[in-house]
Amino acid sequence: MQYISFQCGDDDYLNLKKIAEQRHSIRDFSEEHVPIEQLRKAIIVAQRAPSACNRQGVRAYVITGKHKDCLKGWLEGTGGFSDAVDKYILITGKLSSYRRDEPFQYIVSASIFAGYLTLALQSQGIGSCIIQRSVLYNKKWTEVAKSLCIPGDEQAVLMIGIGMPKKEYAVPISWRLQYNEQVKEL
Repeated sequence: MQYISFQCGDDDYLNLKKIAEQRHSIRDFSEEHVPIEQLRKAIIVAQRAPSACNRQGVRAYVITGKHKDCLKGWLEGTGGFSDAVDKYILITGKLSSYRRDEPFQYIVSASIFAGYLTLALQSQGIGSCIIQRSVLYNKKWTEVAKSLCIPGDEQAVLMIGIGMPKKEYAVPISWRLQYNEQVKEL
């Protein structure tokens, strides 16, 4: 057991709020490559995300270059921006990390990791867009997993397309529910 003191202040809140408010789903990237060191820094921060009972059943695959070709038949529904993506981060859940009575816990832990990761990418100046994929086994996933040598006890949860943002770019208009529409204080 390790004991630490809880420390957090107004500056921490304001920094996190700024990053969260600046983060948008970006589908229009520059031709500049994402520096691998910045990407590593973001992933290291995301590794601090909580997981069910600290089982750490989340895996991430950074897919670049010719390996992106393995994803071609699996990217339907991306709206045609896949050619602009520099790298993909495929996030999987390791099914053997969870008990039989927790059949979908791998989705929860991987999704929490993805949330942390998108904010960490933003903090590193890397644009991102979450790409939903089927969270159940299917033929296309089996083909992708085999071609990328992903173990059989891992299941895709989502992918994140990343790239360096242009100086100016268009983003979808994303309205948000008001606090009292989304939250009920009991």
